[in-house]
Amino acid sequence: MTHKRVGGLLFALCCLSGLAVAQGTNSLEPGRALERKIAGDESHTYRLELAAGQFLRVVVEQKGVDVALALVGPDGRQLIESDLTDTLGAREPLSFESPTAGNYQIVIRANGAAMLSGSYQVQLELKDAATAEDRKRMAAEQLLNGAAAMTRRKDFQQSVEKQQQALTVLRELGDRDWEADTLRSIGRNHGGLSRFDKAVEYYEQALTICRALKDRQGEAYSLFDLGLAYERLSRFDSSLDHFVQALAINQELKNRREEGVNLGWTGWLNHRLGRFEKAIEYNERALAIAREVKNRDDEGAAITGLAAAYIGLKQFDKAIEYDEQYLAISRELKSRSGEGAALNNLALAYRGLLRFEKSIEYLEQALAIYSELKDRQTEALALRNLGDTYSVITRLDKAVESYEQALPIYREIKDRQGEAFVLGPLANIYDQLGRPEKAIEYFELALPINREFKNRFRIAGNLMGLGNANLTLGKYEKSIEFYEQALVVARENKLRSQEGIALSNLGESYQQLNRNEKAIEYLQQAMLVSRELKDRRNETYVLDSLGNAFRAQAQYLQATQHHERALGVAREIRYRLREGDALHNLMLDWQAQNKPAIAVFYGKQAVNFYQEIRGALPKKSSASRNLMPIW
Repeated sequence: MTHKRVGGLLFALCCLSGLAVAQGTNSLEPGRALERKIAGDESHTYRLELAAGQFLRVVVEQKGVDVALALVGPDGRQLIESDLTDTLGAREPLSFESPTAGNYQIVIRANGAAMLSGSYQVQLELKDAATAEDRKRMAAEQLLNGAAAMTRRKDFQQSVEKQQQALTVLRELGDRDWEADTLRSIGRNHGGLSRFDKAVEYYEQALTICRALKDRQGEAYSLFDLGLAYERLSRFDSSLDHFVQALAINQELKNRREEGVNLGWTGWLNHRLGRFEKAIEYNERALAIAREVKNRDDEGAAITGLAAAYIGLKQFDKAIEYDEQYLAISRELKSRSGEGAALNNLALAYRGLLRFEKSIEYLEQALAIYSELKDRQTEALALRNLGDTYSVITRLDKAVESYEQALPIYREIKDRQGEAFVLGPLANIYDQLGRPEKAIEYFELALPINREFKNRFRIAGNLMGLGNANLTLGKYEKSIEFYEQALVVARENKLRSQEGIALSNLGESYQQLNRNEKAIEYLQQAMLVSRELKDRRNETYVLDSLGNAFRAQAQYLQATQHHERALGVAREIRYRLREGDALHNLMLDWQAQNKPAIAVFYGKQAVNFYQEIRGALPKKSSASRNLMPIW
């Protein structure tokens, strides 16, 4: 039940002579199911003789491997191909009305690399003549195959239109099984269009039909697809619930490969919920099954899940060890897309180790692969990750350059969520560059998109970004309004990291209003959250802000202590912008204590930092507050 897109199927005549045909199994008996094992890139041929006007229908159930069908005519030309789905366990149909008598061949081919293996069950139906219903079914299959080809070309909207036409025909036929399959396919196309709410509607319809038919396998598919859609909507609890239900059904049906894939996704959702030890447990089980069924693709996916969980635990060396295993598997499978993903993941692990140049090197390699593959989605992702990395090390010009390259790609492929993912960081950088009006413009573009997709994490982030920009403009009451909205969203959705940031930013705003006791109250709450989450970046900001609040109350010893701690953490995690802020505030602390020599010592260092980062010491820039996770 994994979703892994493969290239379109082309059964050329020159390939037919090399098709693998097991002795004694090169014919099909109507009405009798035949099950056979098959390896990736292997083909099986079945020969049958048809009279003119005779009708045939072949249905193949995929078991552990994705297959496609083709019908070759007496003259050796391919007449029909069917590759409707790459959902393992789903069925591939092929219907045909013979125009002339002769010897025909049915070819079943396994997609994927040679080391992949599985089986299929094939069943043949033959009639002397096609009925009106048979012809309707052929028309529906023709529509669905046309839609599948459009999906492979990423023409999702046109594919949906063809699928809707096929759905009407299937409903006329009263074929509930294929109605459910088609509803799921429409849902996946809506997913391709980033319309995940719409996808959920279609998956729910399919789930209702499967439960009415007591089709446990179809029920598992629908639950799995719902899990994927809810994950993209950032509704992680709901996503996990659906994956757990699908997992139970696949265990009941003893579908080992699908069980392993479900375990991997269950691990990923535990990761998204911050349950990293649980994520490791599920991915280790997924890895064991992948090795048991000898599926290298699934093995790579489980290894990637383990790497991600170790990043969550900040065990970056362990994550790199797993990512390098995934890179080796991808190269063994000659999967350029997998190689790009492995390089991207290695970049994130090296970023966690603060080895930013190494991270950038891997991201540039990944970007080159995605550009070569003309995969615009992943190309935009690599550019976005480059922008994030340059932002962390305060190379803001390079960050803007990367984001500005990613943004038109997302708009070109009509990925609204991806567009919002870039607009937020761009707005953040413009605020850091002292251009709050531009920041507000970008945040106001991002916020309605994130609300459309119900992405609560990013909604909270955009609201905080708007608060930050208004704070830069000196509109402190307005900034508090946005921060309070963000705090409500964070608490309602149990987003602890966003809650901590909102609390610290509220402290900053109250400090600007000279309400320092209120500021300290919020900042001390923020410090508890930051330490609970081991969020060192936010901790530096909170320490810095607390120091400012204590200085405003003439508590100079506490102010200096907090700023020195902020400086130490900033240097430890190589957070250069915050290092500059801490130096600047230490200068102000010693000025307030009438210690000009010490003040100059810190002030010169601060000026050097700001000149290196932005070319000038800012008068009122966003450097004075927390800007990191506000996307």
